[in-house]
Amino acid sequence: MHKNSLLPISIIIPVYQAAPRLKQHLEALESLSGLVHELIWVITKSPDSSCRLAKKAAKKLGGLIIDVPEGLYPAWNAGLAKAKAPFIYISTVGDVIRPDGLAALLNTLQSTEADVVISPPEMHPVAKETRQAALDWPVFRFASFFHAYEGKKIPAEKAVLMQILSGASSVLGSCASCLFRASVFKAGDFSANHFHYGDTAWAYQHLPSISLTYYPTKVAQFWVEKRKTRRIVDKQQIYLMMKSMSEYLHADQRNMVRLLIDSLQNLDFLRGEKPKACWWLHPSAWFYRWRRQRSRKSLLHYLLKPSATSSALGL
Repeated sequence: MHKNSLLPISIIIPVYQAAPRLKQHLEALESLSGLVHELIWVITKSPDSSCRLAKKAAKKLGGLIIDVPEGLYPAWNAGLAKAKAPFIYISTVGDVIRPDGLAALLNTLQSTEADVVISPPEMHPVAKETRQAALDWPVFRFASFFHAYEGKKIPAEKAVLMQILSGASSVLGSCASCLFRASVFKAGDFSANHFHYGDTAWAYQHLPSISLTYYPTKVAQFWVEKRKTRRIVDKQQIYLMMKSMSEYLHADQRNMVRLLIDSLQNLDFLRGEKPKACWWLHPSAWFYRWRRQRSRKSLLHYLLKPSATSSALGL
């Protein structure tokens, strides 16, 4: 394909200990390699064959190879630092996207002039547990809200509210179902200080100053991996980000967020690090659960209420 007709997209491919899904992923990348501006392989030495397989594929498909130390988000950031195209796609192993799907996301960003386009992923493996896990994802949980903004910019105050209601989950969902303008990363990249939710921390930090849009068709896969250990979430870290982001909201909404955080923190205290027997029967637990639900219901009302404001928060 002629260089001028390539999709102006840098595809970043982080590879670490992903051999079981790497073969299928490389096959998908083969269909994309001749369509985009560049491939950037961010490879971390692994105990399996991932490193060797990825470097062999990179020689065949082309692109820049970067060797990086272990670390999920540092690897992403290393790729972002080298990207030259005006749009960025992060191709996490196992989460493949169709060529026509990537083109559709690009078209949506260009037509709406938004900064990030979100789309719902096709969840795999197809199983009851996977469907259950998907229910907590903001892109599915707030599906009716998202559908109202197909091909439109989502007002920034709505994106802020939705992120606060999502807690430790990112409104972006799977980054492999999103497309970004490269310019959004000039303000900051992904945090390495937030365990496995650096993308959530990025959303909390940048949503007030960027614009989102939504593409409704499932164009990419996401594989739900069985965790050997529990996901680590520093709740106080999340509450601090929620509180900080609430500063961009109107006073009544901001007060409701603070009531929500206070209720969550008190419930955490009553529950204890190792849940106490029948803790939920404590009179205070009943009160804080009621206030938590009332706060969430009020914030959800604000979210679904038609907005007359612009898509920016004066930033």
